Amino acid sequence: MKTSLTRRQALKAGTLAASAAFVNLPSLFAKSPSYNAEFLSMTDEERAFYYFEGQEGVKARLFANENPFGPSEKAIAAITNSLKDSYMYPFDERAELQRKIAAYEGVSEDHILLGAGSTQLLMAAGVAFGMKGGEIVISHPTFDSLPKYAEGVGGKLVKVDVDSGLKQQLGKMADAVSSKTSLVYSVNPMNPTGTQVSGKEMRDFCNSVSDRAPVFVDEAYIDYHPEGLKASTISCVQQGKNVIVCKTFSKVHGFAGLRVGYCVAKPDLLAKMKPFSTGGFDLSRPAVLAATASVDDKAFLSMSVQQTEESKQLLYKGLRAVGASLIPSFTNFAMFPIDMNGSTFLSRMKEKGVLVRSWNFKNQDWCRVSIGRKDEMEAFNKALAQVV
Repeated sequence: MKTSLTRRQALKAGTLAASAAFVNLPSLFAKSPSYNAEFLSMTDEERAFYYFEGQEGVKARLFANENPFGPSEKAIAAITNSLKDSYMYPFDERAELQRKIAAYEGVSEDHILLGAGSTQLLMAAGVAFGMKGGEIVISHPTFDSLPKYAEGVGGKLVKVDVDSGLKQQLGKMADAVSSKTSLVYSVNPMNPTGTQVSGKEMRDFCNSVSDRAPVFVDEAYIDYHPEGLKASTISCVQQGKNVIVCKTFSKVHGFAGLRVGYCVAKPDLLAKMKPFSTGGFDLSRPAVLAATASVDDKAFLSMSVQQTEESKQLLYKGLRAVGASLIPSFTNFAMFPIDMNGSTFLSRMKEKGVLVRSWNFKNQDWCRVSIGRKDEMEAFNKALAQVV
């Protein structure tokens, strides 16, 4: 009885601490002019464009880097079987998922921090390392969730432009690290560019830089890397380096609507993030059991990567047909320059039933198109030929 009470008290104390941190977040973000009340990477205009006007007549939903080939049959079966017990919190099941992920990544369980997708974990890191004016070195452009959250609490961003091939310049990022640097943030393979650096380059970068500042590596697309999981920086964590590796089930596992992700790092680094994280308490029972089933479903993951590659080659064919510059992609999306205003391009593509994203970088508009099913890529290619 005494032990049970102690555990209950500890859980209550931890929940109260986490709640207090979240209660304070709105006021913290409000101090920054870049505060985004929706905590999303999209602008309000983009959200209205994609969501608020409805999606009747959409032939290809290619703006969110979703994986239309998942979840796996094993994950779907786990979800179906879990529904009758969904009135129960998944306490034991969540612990089992954490154990399984730890074994998969070759670390102890205290090296794993669960979250509802990677976005919630990016927020926790952005807040934890951006507070009190912390400087965060990033590639530019990059996936901007973590940087936005950092700016929202007063953090400073040190931006290092990608090179002419849209690859992040790790050498220049290392040179940008100073005594003021609280975190270095890298995405490999990159979003939104789709480019990659080799596993050795990234590990060498982490090993050299992490002695001066923690390095956060977002590996959302690591399964699509030409080296596969061999390109991961998990070995840096295993060796005790100050490296945080973030992964998500949203891409190759097809869990964008289920929301499961995790960070791998030393316990002392995770401790900095935990006050701004739920620790996975917000994961639903169906999502937890689905992820547990999907973690090592190698046959499905291999199929998912292969199907994405086949659709990507179909996209490349369409881009070549209209003379578009082709930036080789190592993700489930691709980016290419467009010769018109980005908003105009999006609207004209939407008229054809195709939804994509656009960016402007150094006075050049770019389109980012997600890799969908083959019928979706054919719809994209047809629309592109009519629009450009």
